[in-house]
Amino acid sequence: MLSPAIRLSSGAFAALLGLSACQIPKDLSVLDEPQRVLLPSTLIGDSYEPKSKEEKALGADIQAEANHYLAGATASEDNETRSELAESFAKSGTIDREAWWTKETTHPLLAHTGRILPLGLDEIYSRALAHSSQVKVYAATPLIRQTAIDEAEGDFDPELFTQTRNTRTHEPTGSLLDTGDTDDFFKERGWTSESGVRKRFKSGTSMSVVQEFSELTNNSEYFNPRDQGNAQLKLSVMQPLLQGAGAKYNETLIQIAKLDAETGYHEFISQLEDHLMGVNRTYWSLYLARSVYLEKKR
Repeated sequence: MLSPAIRLSSGAFAALLGLSACQIPKDLSVLDEPQRVLLPSTLIGDSYEPKSKEEKALGADIQAEANHYLAGATASEDNETRSELAESFAKSGTIDREAWWTKETTHPLLAHTGRILPLGLDEIYSRALAHSSQVKVYAATPLIRQTAIDEAEGDFDPELFTQTRNTRTHEPTGSLLDTGDTDDFFKERGWTSESGVRKRFKSGTSMSVVQEFSELTNNSEYFNPRDQGNAQLKLSVMQPLLQGAGAKYNETLIQIAKLDAETGYHEFISQLEDHLMGVNRTYWSLYLARSVYLEKKR
């Protein structure tokens, strides 16, 4: 802050200048050299002329580059004016999706002689589900797992059976009671045949009905008459008391097979979803590739 002793007003400062011998001219351009100063208006009005060949060559290069840039800008403006996109901008001021993406992307890009069949994503899904060999393989998985249920339940189905045994014996005798002659070998032959039905129940009970036929002959003096036949009808029922008893125990394999079949169905659904996801990804990859190609072509 200035002290009162040295504070001067603008009027006092003007008076001091008027009384002094220093006079400031109004136009500095009238002064003699070297004190002469040109006014800004005179500087702007003067034209600059190159003084050397290098400056003239540089100026010519700059002018040529400017003319080339202006020519390219004019050509680009003409192309934009003639393009479909420019027409869209001229009409609505926004990018038309149909003109920019859909229209050219759906057109064939290569030369063709056959008929073009447009396919949407829904149609491709339907065709993939109906004709894909991979989907048919996936669909067989639940059916294969389903056979395990029939196999487990088949243990409780009635079973028809037949079996035949043929025996032949030739051994030395050790007693007169064998053949009646100790100098001879004991010789015996025979056969046995069984046929019937048997069934195992879920409670663990096993039942069978068997018809047996047999024939036997030997060289013993005490076996009379020769070639004796035999027939028997047998009924057998067996119920386990500990291991294998009870319906819950015997139905365990069936329940496991059902769970495995249900797992196979969910596995089929998962494989089918992955397959359709791959179809979807391929579809949009093709669309993207065509769009990128057209974008680069523009």
